[in-house]
Amino acid sequence: MQDINEFMNGYVPEQRDDSEGFKPIPEGEYHAKIDSVKLDNKGNGHYVDVTYKIIGPTHANRLVWDMCCLTYANPKANSMGKDKLYRMATACGLPPATASKDDYPGRDVIVVIQIDAKDATKNRIKTVKPYVAASAAPKPVAKPVSAPSVDGEEEPAW
Repeated sequence: MQDINEFMNGYVPEQRDDSEGFKPIPEGEYHAKIDSVKLDNKGNGHYVDVTYKIIGPTHANRLVWDMCCLTYANPKANSMGKDKLYRMATACGLPPATASKDDYPGRDVIVVIQIDAKDATKNRIKTVKPYVAASAAPKPVAKPVSAPSVDGEEEPAW
């Protein structure tokens, strides 16, 4: 049997700045990709784990997680979980009633992140919104600027 050190082969990791560590991401809206969606079952019921990978405008490559209860003992938790899944599906342009967990990964969304009210060291996903790429966003229309004339009437500025 081989030993671990045979695989490490003198490996030393790159030095990196971990000053951010696992500090929570500041509250706000972030462009993210859905990294994974997993259906899980623990003693209390079924739930969906969603992992988002932040794209920007800051904190690129950081991961944030959300959990959506489906069959928990508390009916309100189930309703809230299903509401989250519905919003996520519609933000992705998927039909909420028929979307599979395999339909979500790789989809772009906007995640609205907040700091957990009970634990300031953690983030919460407040909601998920559709992502509209800058090139697909409506372009602002230039409006003519008018300036007052000598006699008080407005004339177009040339």
